[in-house]
Amino acid sequence: RNARVLDIGIERGYQTCFLAKEYGAQVIGLDPDDDRSDDIPHIEHLMRNARSWNVEDRVIGLKLGVPETYFASNTFDFVHSTTTLEMVRGFFGEAMYRQCLSEIYRILRPGGVFGLGEPMHLDVPIPADLALIYTKGDGAGPEGWAKCFATVEETVKACRSVGFEVIEADN
Repeated sequence: RNARVLDIGIERGYQTCFLAKEYGAQVIGLDPDDDRSDDIPHIEHLMRNARSWNVEDRVIGLKLGVPETYFASNTFDFVHSTTTLEMVRGFFGEAMYRQCLSEIYRILRPGGVFGLGEPMHLDVPIPADLALIYTKGDGAGPEGWAKCFATVEETVKACRSVGFEVIEADN
């Protein structure tokens, strides 16, 4: 059977479509909000890209988020999330972040793999050009987007606390 993959935080769906095309996987892409790029909802971007990549039969986009996924336990072989969950940590706190990780752990089958990519800059100096970006906009100021960043060690500790075995973690 084809691998079942959950992609959390799809943006325009390029990674979601890549996973479906490159690996022949059945991929569900989640976007919890009505996030938009070019005034088009991300789910719509995903489905347009799925059609253009000829993977429409293997891609589903859902307006849904973690921790309330409503999927059965052991549903997915792989879960992928890049530059998404750190926003949960930053804006809703560490407890909610761990609830999201717990849900991901629950819906992964035994032996499944969770790939997590987050910007983790607290254990290295933040480049000056990036500091300007993450400390302003949307009224966030220095207390805004900067709250989303953690160290690799903090993220590893959070993942382990919900049951994950961390195979690799690096900056």
